This record gives sequence, structure tokens and C-alpha cells, in this order.
Amino acid sequence: MEELQPVHFPLHPARRILNDTEQLKYSMLKYNSLQTGTLKLGMLWIGGYLNLPQLITDYHDRHPLVTCHLDVEGSKTLFHILKARDLHAIFIIGSEKQLLNQDLYYQKIMEDRYMAVISTDNPLSRRSLLSISALADQKIILPSKASAFRPDLERLFIQNNISPSVLCETSQSDIVIQLASNNLAIGFSSNSIAVRLKNPGCKIVPLEVTLSRPIYYVTHKDMLNYPTVHSFTDFIKDRFQPDKPIP
Repeated sequence: MEELQPVHFPLHPARRILNDTEQLKYSMLKYNSLQTGTLKLGMLWIGGYLNLPQLITDYHDRHPLVTCHLDVEGSKTLFHILKARDLHAIFIIGSEKQLLNQDLYYQKIMEDRYMAVISTDNPLSRRSLLSISALADQKIILPSKASAFRPDLERLFIQNNISPSVLCETSQSDIVIQLASNNLAIGFSSNSIAVRLKNPGCKIVPLEVTLSRPIYYVTHKDMLNYPTVHSFTDFIKDRFQPDKPIP
């Protein structure tokens, strides 16, 4: 007697669509709420003043099973560590020229403007904008040579034929603000730091010529294949530039 074979009826198209939809829902749920793994991030040392740690806090609230490791260094050091693939992603001061054509995914997340810090006893503190020429007869606190702003500031002095009278050189903003508040000299600081360390004895005055440094989020494009890196990158994109596609 011939053995009966089971009959397989084709799945109804509506049922197939329903099953596919359920599978998609399950995948999205797993990706959004069940994702585990490790995320190795690098942050420039002024990240706290830029409120960058809050990003990690907010991301952790969404993905509590992801473990974050954080390195805090200067931008150049972080970039080298990323290139060596010892970090998944970094927040640094950078430029399009530096990041372009290096097989990197990068996104500018903010601009940090450079400001003058002036004692309230100095009449220049009452100006809404400070011209470089107004510094010709003032003592100044020059940023250290390692500062990203130092070359731009020196270029402006040369363009305006100014040989500044330098009290000292430092990029330690707390020292700059304290010296400026004592009316020893006019100092300079990024706005993100100056507003956090604000002293009643000094005012923060924008420079007439805008000097700013862009803050970038950077990772390798092929790192986006890692679920945690892709998830965090998507989180950053949605927070700062929702229209920018992720490769």
C-alpha cells in the first residue's frame, strides 16, 4: 500500500505578511531593549563642560544592558586610539579636512565659541563685542601653545599689527578666569567652560571675529556593523542631526 505523504498548503499571502510583521516587531524589540554588549567611547577632557556625559546617561537609560567604557584624553590622543581601533567611537575637536576620506563616519554635534574674559573693573567689559584692535594696549593671558585657538588668535594679532603684552600663557580656564577677575589681564576661554566657571568679578564678552571649534562624533564606518556602535551612532544622529543618513 502506498504511503501517504503530508500535504503542504501554501501559506496565505495575508498570513505570510502577518508573520513577517511579527518577526520585524520581534527584531526591533530585541534591538531596542534587549541589546547587550560593550561600548568603548573616548571623550575630550572638556566633555563635562559640554554636557557630553549626559548623552551617555540618556543612552544608558534606553539600553541598560550595554556596558560603557569611557576614556578621557585630548583630541589628538583620542583620534590615534580610534585609528588603532582601541575605541569604538570618540568625541573630539576636529575639522572636515582632518576627517574627510578616512573611511570614517563623523557628525558635527556642536560649535564651541571662543570668548574674552574681562574684569568688571575694565571698561571693555561693558562692550557687547570685543574687537582685536581693542587689545592693543591691554595685558592678555595667551592660551598655551597646545591650545587649538592659539594659532587663530596669533593670526588675528598679526593681521591687526598688534604685539600683545602677555602676562602669562595658560589654557587652564579656572586660572584664566581668576586672573581676569582680579583685573591683571584679559583672558580667553571657550564659552562652554567660561559659563560654567563664571565669576562675579568678570564678564564673558564675545570676540568681534568669531573663533569657534567644532565638536565631532567620530567612528569607523565598518564599526557600524557592531550592534552597540550602530545603536549609539543612531542615538547621536537622532539627538543632533536626525536628517543625516547612517551608511
